[in-house]
Amino acid sequence: MIATSFLKKPWVLAVILAVALAGGSWWYFSKGSADEFQTAKAVRGDLIQTVSVTGRVKPAQSVNLAFEKGGRVARVNAKVGDRAYAGQVLVSLENADIAAQLKAEEAKLAELVSGSREEDVNIQKVKVSNAEIALGDAKVGMTNALRDAFTKSDDAIRNKVDQFISNPKSSSPQINFTVFDSQLERDIEWGRIEMEKILTDWDLPDVAKTKENLDKIKSFLDKISLAVNSLSASGSLSQTTVDSYRADVLTARTNINTTISGITSAEEKLRSAQSSLNLAQEDLALLLAGTRPEKITAQEASVENYRAQLVKTLIRAPISGIVTKQDAKVGEIVGAASSVVSLISESNFEIEANIPEADIAKAVTGNEAEATLDAYGGGIIFKAVISSIDPAETVLEGVATYKTILQFVEKDERIKSGMTANVDIITERRENVIYIPQRAAITQDGLKIVRVIDGGKIREVAVETGIIAEGNIEIVVGLNGGEEVITFIPEGFLPSSGSGFGGHF
Repeated sequence: MIATSFLKKPWVLAVILAVALAGGSWWYFSKGSADEFQTAKAVRGDLIQTVSVTGRVKPAQSVNLAFEKGGRVARVNAKVGDRAYAGQVLVSLENADIAAQLKAEEAKLAELVSGSREEDVNIQKVKVSNAEIALGDAKVGMTNALRDAFTKSDDAIRNKVDQFISNPKSSSPQINFTVFDSQLERDIEWGRIEMEKILTDWDLPDVAKTKENLDKIKSFLDKISLAVNSLSASGSLSQTTVDSYRADVLTARTNINTTISGITSAEEKLRSAQSSLNLAQEDLALLLAGTRPEKITAQEASVENYRAQLVKTLIRAPISGIVTKQDAKVGEIVGAASSVVSLISESNFEIEANIPEADIAKAVTGNEAEATLDAYGGGIIFKAVISSIDPAETVLEGVATYKTILQFVEKDERIKSGMTANVDIITERRENVIYIPQRAAITQDGLKIVRVIDGGKIREVAVETGIIAEGNIEIVVGLNGGEEVITFIPEGFLPSSGSGFGGHF
């Protein structure tokens, strides 16, 4: 009876309930939480931040070679797979004419350097005389061509065409047959008036005016040809007459075209003869005046010019390496600037990789890296270093990336072009720092905090963090090392933010 009444007192029930709750909490945290909480130690050591990318091995140097000028292939000295040394001639074009001219220019330079001889002066005087005769002949040829131009033009208009035009020399000439095109008929009749003026005012010595006249006559005859070629025999016009008109107009057109070609040829001969005379006279003057330094310099420049032309007929290897492409064939014509031969450096290789935008801020030129090649597995490490980062982005599958080149630190015969490389770029290296698992540092109210178990209680510690590497984060301020930090707490255990902790283990 006493025990029953004792238990019925309110304060006794409250004490029993409190003891029960405390015991339950103790059991939960000391027994049940063993599998729920996860912790880790704050340790001191070295932390290395890396960026991992995949790239491809390529030659550090690769060149595509082409001729500066086109020509016919004379010689091929290397095939695909051959080793070439720097300066080796790989392909050459036919260049005998340039080589001969070079020898001539070199001989001329040697003469200038050695000075003039009397027999050389006499020989050059003969050359000048011959050049003067050739120029005179060219002038006579031009005069004859100009006279022939007038004769052929006069015959074409006043004989070949006027046979079917009434009143040809008047101000109102008329064609004697019906023309299918009224506009063409008017052009011919008005054109005949212009032709008469051209023939009347013809100035034989004027080459430019003669060429202009011939062009106008040619155009006029083209229209005449259209008219007569559309003719058909009729009661007033026999087929024989039609054929005769056509033949005469064809002859007139042929004569004018031949005359135009003749004047062009005569002009070229005249220019060539004048040029030859000028050159011969200059050479004679040079011999008579003796060798002057500027003349020698000019001739040296001429020699160098031909040497440069000769070089343009050769493809030389600019680097030592392996021939990977050789498309030239002896006897074929190749064009200028068309890639014929390709080389890659034999022993110097690099890795080309693309770093995503999210990681590019971490990487800088000079960062060290460790690479493995798929061909040899992950157990063989090749050292490398970033040599360049492209400032312009390259978009791959919608993601902005930046092309990065890494140079191998050491030459290695196992490295070959085209191999796939897995690269860990060391972007930061911190020695003797405190770090914890990254998931142990959380953000709360804008601050980084870590939950530390201290004396059976959980307390929040504000921290400053540094780099993140391999799932760990550097603690710059807030921990001294050795603390046990919580990396995982079950949901619902922790009270609301800012209330603190009083839970015991």
